[in-house]
Amino acid sequence: MRKHWLSVLAITFVVGAAQAYNYAWNTGLPTAARSGFKEDATAVFALTTILGAVLVVGSLVVGKFADGKSISKWFLITRALSIPSVFLMLMYVRPGIGGFAAVLLGGSVVLVLNMTLYNVVTSSLMPKSCRGAGTSLGYGIGVAVFGGTASYLLVWLQSMNASWIFPVYVAVLSVLSIVFYLLARRKSGIFIGS
Repeated sequence: MRKHWLSVLAITFVVGAAQAYNYAWNTGLPTAARSGFKEDATAVFALTTILGAVLVVGSLVVGKFADGKSISKWFLITRALSIPSVFLMLMYVRPGIGGFAAVLLGGSVVLVLNMTLYNVVTSSLMPKSCRGAGTSLGYGIGVAVFGGTASYLLVWLQSMNASWIFPVYVAVLSVLSIVFYLLARRKSGIFIGS
């Protein structure tokens, strides 16, 4: 894995950016809706359940669409789309279940694009000899450092009236994931698919 450290770093950011977006949409926004904006918990739960259904059905559609095509190209397109779409959360600035639903479900479209492809992309960056270890290490760090802290960071920044910082943070993670992915591809190549 020492030889492929750049690939591990790329995997960390590819996973971290996707998970920061994922945790924000699945946990952070619903928590902010219930605790910060005092939305009805049943309505928030129902919308979060719909989000889960969108992710399941959307994953099948995106996976089927991406099969046989360049995963690398689709990853780059969908990751680039996540940069502006994460700013949707800034539209939810006052109580109102309709605003919450629009932000949650509107962002789910790009979320499903990112959540469907990132595991295939990360596996492609490691050779067979260390694929399991390298992908697992990058995945673990990405989820723990960026995904695991996302909900807390989102809610904390909202409580400090600095909610604009979180989408900037996720957008920067997304840009870094693209940069490190391209650098790792250039240095080591692609080991699965294209």
